[in-house]
Amino acid sequence: MYLSRLKPNWRSAQAIKELGDPYQLHRTLARAFGDDLPKARLMFRVDTDDDRPVIVVQSQTEPDWSSLPADYARHEHKAITLDLVAGQMLRFRLAARPTKRDKATGKRVTLRTDDEAIEWLRRKGTDAGFSIVSCQVGDHRWQDTRQPETDADTRDRGKSRAVRYVQFDGVLVVTDPDKLREAVRNGIGPQKAFGFGLLSLAPLRE
Repeated sequence: MYLSRLKPNWRSAQAIKELGDPYQLHRTLARAFGDDLPKARLMFRVDTDDDRPVIVVQSQTEPDWSSLPADYARHEHKAITLDLVAGQMLRFRLAARPTKRDKATGKRVTLRTDDEAIEWLRRKGTDAGFSIVSCQVGDHRWQDTRQPETDADTRDRGKSRAVRYVQFDGVLVVTDPDKLREAVRNGIGPQKAFGFGLLSLAPLRE
């Protein structure tokens, strides 16, 4: 498995525009994997580092970032392994769209409160080999211009909609190392092609 960090070039109009357009960003990142894209299980998330955006990319195959447009971003990548043991405590970060099915309409709607979002993650953790020790929830939105509004997440009328998502930051404890490895490889929750689902783990700070 490989972990990459890309720092967009502020002089690249394409790179800056795509920070707010996950659909196009995914298409650009996919170029680094060519015909191996299905095997790569590409997932990404836009983070910040010293108040500057950083694109974090996880893949199962090695990327070729030279295939990106010239001057798109500075990049680095490394192979990583998941050495996990039951009872281990780790920091985590996850951007996701916690949802539930509306009983009246049958449609999926985004959960509205932090408590609902954390409870959603707790349920996911039960199946993914971890339990939450502590967690903070950050509320975010991005403008989806690809499709007309169709659900309760819509904030703007017309051809675009403001899609709500949350970023979880906290501490978890490993309950099943094998299940957690699979959760990291496969992601958690829907819409991974839009920058959601990448579960990042790191040692606790001393």
